[in-house]
Parts: sequence; structure tokens; C-alpha cells
Amino acid sequence: MNGSYHVHIYGGDGTTPPDRIMGTHSQTPGKWYVEDKNPSIRAATSADFRDAVGNAPKVCGRIANALHQLVPDNTGKGTYVTGNCVPIIRS
Repeated sequence: MNGSYHVHIYGGDGTTPPDRIMGTHSQTPGKWYVEDKNPSIRAATSADFRDAVGNAPKVCGRIANALHQLVPDNTGKGTYVTGNCVPIIRS
């Protein structure tokens, strides 16, 4: 990460858990793991994936700064809506 921007990866349904709790700025932070590599490759059996994503139907990501605080979305309202959730296909 080298003290810069990165992505917080977490599981949910696109609404729950709310995007706004996926950073250290939240009084009740959610569970996520950090990624700053391209491509991001994690085994579904890895501890960080199991803890942050688990059996969620989607995997989501939010950009965070070096302090793990989310970068506000571009609505100008200081919110943290991601829109960056994709379905997980399990076989």
C-alpha cells in the first residue's frame, strides 16, 4: 500500500452492509480486506476473504486513503455510495 489510496473489499448484497461503514471514519466499522494490487487474486478459502466476504451474494469495493478512511463519492453530499458490487458466482 505504501501509505496511499487502495481498495477496501467486502461482501454484501449491494445495500447491506451499508457502504459508509467500510472505513475507519465509521464509529462502527465493518469488515473488509485491503487490496492495492492489479489483478486482485484471493482464494475463497483465504482467511481475509472468508472474514470480509464470507457467503455474501456480492463482492464490493470502496476506495480508501492511507488512514483507511473512505473517499466520499462524487455526489458532493459527503456520502460513500459505491455502486461497485458484483455478483459472486459459486459452483
